[in-house]
Amino acid sequence: MVFFRRESNLQLILSGTLILVVVAVIDYKTGFEFGFSVFYLLPILVFTWIGGKFAGISLTVIGILLWAEVDILAGHASVNPRGIYLSAAAEFLLFLVSMALLLKLKSSYERERQLSRIDPLTGLANRRFFLELTKIEQDWCRRHQKPLTIAYLDVDNFKTVNDTRGHQAGDALLKEIARTITENVRSLDIAARLGGDEFVVMFPELEAERVRMVLDRFLNHLRTRMRAGSWPVTFSIGAVTYYDLDHSLEEMITQSDQLMYEAKKAGKNTLRHVTVGGEAS
Repeated sequence: MVFFRRESNLQLILSGTLILVVVAVIDYKTGFEFGFSVFYLLPILVFTWIGGKFAGISLTVIGILLWAEVDILAGHASVNPRGIYLSAAAEFLLFLVSMALLLKLKSSYERERQLSRIDPLTGLANRRFFLELTKIEQDWCRRHQKPLTIAYLDVDNFKTVNDTRGHQAGDALLKEIARTITENVRSLDIAARLGGDEFVVMFPELEAERVRMVLDRFLNHLRTRMRAGSWPVTFSIGAVTYYDLDHSLEEMITQSDQLMYEAKKAGKNTLRHVTVGGEAS
């Protein structure tokens, strides 16, 4: 299944066609009179789930043509020519209805899956999804000897906003922070809200010096946005750039969290950044 997910639509259709041809050969060799259409339908549904509507319709047409060809080769056309076409039309309709129901089910599944991975307030990844994606990046960076940075961000004085302006204002502030984060990270960086007023960003493949520049600019953008919105908050950031990636993700997040608290103890509104594992090769 994972292999097929990496294929293009054309490759999926070719792979599905090959399977349908095998099914047709078995159908012809066994000479089953009834009930064999389900064996055509199963691969069509599998490839519809993987490749979507276009792949499903394409394979449905191919499957019906193969099914009809087997009937013709088996001599059914000479007995009841009109029956072949009526049966093919009925099977085609059955396959299309089955495919439509499957696509609707997949849409509901994907929607629920997405909701389980996304923070509903900010639209950023939640903790679970962040760990899932960062684990993939960690493994990739380890294999290719690339650094990976975890930056932990906490909103200073956020409680004051909730206490003086209300929770609705607090939610609006969190959304504004999330927008600012999204606008200032690359597409391959991963940003998440861990809960409350705590955020985390993972930067893969950036050298420590570059990370420091990015984080300084990032912090300045946040400060500018907060001043423009008259928000009475600042930010404490703890960041760790790992060249040694033989740490668990929880350890990496905990270390950046501890650095964030050091930034708070140092007076807030600042950044602490360290490197683990020496210089990159």
